[in-house]
Amino acid sequence: MRTVFLLDKDWKFSVEKEKIHVKTHEASYASCKSGGCIGPASRSFDDSEWKRVDVPHDYLVETPFSPEASHSHGYKSGADFWYRKSFKMDKKYAGMHFLLCFEGISVFSEIYVNGSLVERSFSAYCEIPIDITDRIHFGDKPNIILVHVDAQSEEGWWYEGAGIYRHVRLYAKAPLHIAHNGLWVNPVLKKTTENDWLVNCEAAVENSEYTENNLEIKFTVFD
Repeated sequence: MRTVFLLDKDWKFSVEKEKIHVKTHEASYASCKSGGCIGPASRSFDDSEWKRVDVPHDYLVETPFSPEASHSHGYKSGADFWYRKSFKMDKKYAGMHFLLCFEGISVFSEIYVNGSLVERSFSAYCEIPIDITDRIHFGDKPNIILVHVDAQSEEGWWYEGAGIYRHVRLYAKAPLHIAHNGLWVNPVLKKTTENDWLVNCEAAVENSEYTENNLEIKFTVFD
């Protein structure tokens, strides 16, 4: 029913040296189209000189301390930087539902997939699930994920770090599937016999094909 790909290895990393600005009519028109983002989000961008890293990754531990930086953040100064990753997807997974999930990015972030901005996050502490079913490529055509991190801002009054600080996973599911984090069991239990309990369970279901389906869900609650 579900395949999970762990995307923690072989990211490319670079500290942002300049902002990307669209300054002409032609560039503005082209960058607004699906897959038309410019700069590091572009499929043709050359990241060969970027540093190779694995995530989870915290950029701030690599930076020097500064007496001018925020004391509540460990006297570390924030920065703007990029993560970029390329991967291929086997054609056997065509027709499935794809969910890209960042489990934690600090602090603010913009996420691009194959040249399109697909999500923004304004919290370092929220999981970021993104439906990329209509963006993913199969076969020899690579998929490009780009993450822009704004670590100039602060959300907490403690050392938060900066970067993709938790795992990145890609879920491939059947079109008819249980939604991400879609299971819930009410912990209020009712004992009916010596060995049996009545427990309220709920499930959220998604149907990517929008076709009529009959579905039966069986819950098994383990001790």
